[in-house]
Amino acid sequence: MRASALALALIAGPALGADPFPMPPGTPFALHTGAGVPRTEVDPAGNHQILYFGYANCPDMCLTTLPHIAAVVEALAAIGIAVTPLMITVDPGHDQGPAMDATLAAHHPAFVGLTGPEAALRPIWQAFGITFEEMFLDPYGQPILAHTGHLFLLGPQGNLETLLPPVLPVEATARIIARYAGVAG
Repeated sequence: MRASALALALIAGPALGADPFPMPPGTPFALHTGAGVPRTEVDPAGNHQILYFGYANCPDMCLTTLPHIAAVVEALAAIGIAVTPLMITVDPGHDQGPAMDATLAAHHPAFVGLTGPEAALRPIWQAFGITFEEMFLDPYGQPILAHTGHLFLLGPQGNLETLLPPVLPVEATARIIARYAGVAG
């Protein structure tokens, strides 16, 4: 779909209720990128944020969800809405250093990967209702995790605004975010 047609589809979409998915409040966090740059729930650029919980070596859900998030970010950029894509790891033992950042940047250059010690991550996982379980090890000895796959829309100050199912089409997800950003009525 061309950018101008997408912009019209976003604005002309069906009206949504105030909160289509009742959610727990989320939680403040203080983590760091793979390069060690500190990051909280507040977006430094003042953008809305699409938050996903996954892991850089995920061979399954993340391989479809991360490109989906990137496409949503691009669709919104086409109509002048900047959104920051975030991923908080569910595998802090492996998601460390520049490799995590490079993996996410391959999906979109604005992706911010966040990690930290498990003690700092556990309350965040709990606050967002994230569950995961190691299923088995891949041939390289890396864990394969089954994990929650929802997307969360955070406001610029890190407030949880809504849940976004990753199965929605890019245009529907972008339309919802545009409405929360106050662009479409």
